[in-house]
Amino acid sequence: MVLRLVVLISILASTLAQAQSLKSLYQQKKYSEYVRAYQNKYQDYRRAPGAETLYYAQSLAKTKKYQRSNKMFSYILKRYYRKDLIAFRKKSDEEFNDNFVAILHTMARNHLDSYRSHPDAKSRQAQGFEKAYLHYYESLEDIDQVDDDAITIMAEDYEDYKEDLKQRIFKWRYYAEAGYYSYQTAPRLVQNSTGQETPLLANSGGIALGGGARYENSKRAYFGAIYLVSGSATVESQDTNITYLQEGAGAGLNIFEAGHLFKFADGKAEVGGSIFAILSAGDFAEPPGFTIEDKDIFSFGYSIDSYYNFSDHWAMSLRMGNAFSFESATWFVGARYIF
Repeated sequence: MVLRLVVLISILASTLAQAQSLKSLYQQKKYSEYVRAYQNKYQDYRRAPGAETLYYAQSLAKTKKYQRSNKMFSYILKRYYRKDLIAFRKKSDEEFNDNFVAILHTMARNHLDSYRSHPDAKSRQAQGFEKAYLHYYESLEDIDQVDDDAITIMAEDYEDYKEDLKQRIFKWRYYAEAGYYSYQTAPRLVQNSTGQETPLLANSGGIALGGGARYENSKRAYFGAIYLVSGSATVESQDTNITYLQEGAGAGLNIFEAGHLFKFADGKAEVGGSIFAILSAGDFAEPPGFTIEDKDIFSFGYSIDSYYNFSDHWAMSLRMGNAFSFESATWFVGARYIF
């Protein structure tokens, strides 16, 4: 008899110690450890005390296992708050238990967080989470006991996420751009009789007109464009022993480019880079007995691009590039209009 009593006391003490240990884990915010300890202790959650199961559901939510948390909360509502649950489903105006209302709020938050954390917001599963959240939210709005601040914060989180989704979505836009383009090339003056070469320098610049397409969201933009530059050049000899000077010579460019821009300051500033293929053409005069080579150059290059957006349509542009067969950097200053 005494032995049985000792065994019973030992079992009760062990159970009490385990219960205190679980509660201690939750109070210390060791939610992952609480989940593991609860699962090891109870193979069937229906045999667990209500308080420990409530902590378990809350710990699942804290560890971002939102739908498993809601499954446990549903079980708690059906077992311990059946009367309130029936009245809630009937949309009764009676006053509910405060714990019941708190659990409904947590379940709504779990559905919202499931929706927000889903990798594909357009998937059927994510849409299901959103629909469930909206159902709980609309139901909570009709309950006077709900904390107005808490439900307002939850609604703001939902609206912020929807706005963020909207901004993350890529869309096509088209644009036109105009400005002044400056560059230098190095043609060669070749004497026909001897083959002697004299380096020339062509300082060129002109009006650039172009346009293209952008695939963009609020954070970045990918783009491709074509530009035509029509202008003039001053061509002179780089050898002091040879005199050659032509002003107002015809010069032009064809540019095909593709690039990527990052957006800053709420989209007002854009900075990025591009690569391009460029065809330079020059109408340079050839003195008698001489030929000018490299008047026309096809090359590749890259540029650093920056824009400042004054509005959703207008922007100022500044771009500095380098074409591999050109003599110096290329510069462009202009304006862009996005349709």
